Amino acid sequence: MRNLPAIKEKLRRLPKTSGVYVMKDSLGNVIYIGKAVNLKRRVGQYFMNSYKTRASNPKIASLVDCIADFEFFNTRSDAEAVILESKLIKRWKPRYNTLEKDNKNFLLLRVETFAPLPRFTFARHRKEDGAMYFGPYLGTCLLYTFRAHETVLDLVCRLLLEKKKKTKRISAQTKKREAETH
Repeated sequence: MRNLPAIKEKLRRLPKTSGVYVMKDSLGNVIYIGKAVNLKRRVGQYFMNSYKTRASNPKIASLVDCIADFEFFNTRSDAEAVILESKLIKRWKPRYNTLEKDNKNFLLLRVETFAPLPRFTFARHRKEDGAMYFGPYLGTCLLYTFRAHETVLDLVCRLLLEKKKKTKRISAQTKKREAETH
């Protein structure tokens, strides 16, 4: 069962910073991974007497009953905590984390610098294909921001292509006139 004195001592030492916490059962198996803006407050909620009774979800009540120990990782920011949480969930696949067990990764902005005009696309994995990758990017608001930029970049690329084609036409017409005058 739980070693409450040891857990309470660990709770007392938790920082009030952002990070990721890993809940374990009595066999040391990882059963849940979460992130927190304030580790001390968030992890402490699991061990409050009223938390189990407040949890209307049977899954949460079951999770709280199974927690025998926990670990935590400090992060420099909330965004870093989100990325670390996702990586740990994908690595350990805890039974109480259900939403992030898929193989999806965060979006990367992929720039094909080897093309005459850079092409911007999105990718979920880095490849050794000569392109430059930026990211990872979190959340849909950043996705929409990049979608808007992608539209602008597409427009700029189209204008540059049209200008290049126009320059080639003018150059061809000039060469034709020069050839006719000689």
